[in-house]
Amino acid sequence: MQLNQLQQILTLENYSSISEAARRLYISQPALSATLNDFESEIGVILFKRTRAGIQLTADGRVILDAIRKILREVNFIENYARQPEAYTGEISLVVGYSFEFLYPPIIHFFKELFPQAVLKPLYDVPPNIASGVNQGLIDFAIATVYNPDGTISQDLSDKAYQGLTVRKLREIQTIAILHRDNPLAQRPSLNLSDLNNEQLILGRQFDIHYFTALKRFSKYPIQNINRSTIYDLLDRNYGVFMDATPLPLDQYQAILAKYVIKPLYNDILPQADAYFHWPAYLIYKSHPPTHLHQAFLDNLERIFDQYKLFID
Repeated sequence: MQLNQLQQILTLENYSSISEAARRLYISQPALSATLNDFESEIGVILFKRTRAGIQLTADGRVILDAIRKILREVNFIENYARQPEAYTGEISLVVGYSFEFLYPPIIHFFKELFPQAVLKPLYDVPPNIASGVNQGLIDFAIATVYNPDGTISQDLSDKAYQGLTVRKLREIQTIAILHRDNPLAQRPSLNLSDLNNEQLILGRQFDIHYFTALKRFSKYPIQNINRSTIYDLLDRNYGVFMDATPLPLDQYQAILAKYVIKPLYNDILPQADAYFHWPAYLIYKSHPPTHLHQAFLDNLERIFDQYKLFID
C-alpha cells in the first residue's frame, strides 16, 4: 500500500468512470484499473461497482475512501508542518453560507496563527453558482447550500459542473429549544413551531433573518435576539423558550444545563414560511488544491470540521 496508490484511488470518487479519472491523473486507464484491482485484492473489499454506465462507489468503498482521505490529510499535515509560516503567501477566498457562520471565528483564528503572511478573504454573499465560482478560481472553498437556477435548494450534485471538484455533504444543523423544567412544554417529547404560539421566544445568535421571519409569523409574543450571557437568567424569570441552531451535541448542553430541558424543534408546520430549519450544505473545493497554502488550509479546515463532527461519513 503506497501513498500514490491511495491518492489515485481517492480521485476515482469524483468521476463516473475510470477512464475519466485516468485522464485527470495523466495516466492510462489500464494503469489506474490495475491500481484499483490490486488495492481491492490486497484489502479484500470491493470499492467500486463496475457497470456499463461507469463506476459506482459501494457502501464498503465509502468507508474505506473516508479512511484514505484521513490518512492523506495527516500526511499532508506532516509535510506542510515543516514549512515555515512565512513560506505561505497568497490569498484564500472562502464562502460560508447560512447556519454555518459559527465556523468563521475558529477558521479565522487558525488562519491568522498559521499563515501570518497570507490573506483570508471571506465572501459573505453566497453566489448562485458555487461550482462555476470554484472552477473559475473565484472561490477557493465553499461551505454552503447549493441552489438550482430557479432558487430552490439543490439535492442533486451529479451535474458535470461538479466533476473535478470535491463535494462533501455536511451534517444538517438541528434547531433546538431550551426550556425551563417548569414550562408545560417540557413534558412533550418534541416540539414544532405551532407549540410555541403562546410562548416568549428568545433567539440565539446563530439565528439569521430567515429564522426570525419564520418565527415571527407563528409567535404572538415579542422575540428577543440577545446575548447568550443573559439567556438563562431570562429563562429562569419567565420560563420562555430559548431557540438555537447549534453544532454542539445535545449531551454537551445536558451536562451544563441541569435545570433546563432541551428539545429538538421540527419544521413540519412551515410549508408557507420562507425559512428552512434544516439546511443541506456541502464543503466544495477543487479536488487538487493548486498551492501549498490551499492544501494546508484544507488540512486544518477538515480538522475543525472533525471537531464539530460536521462530516457525513
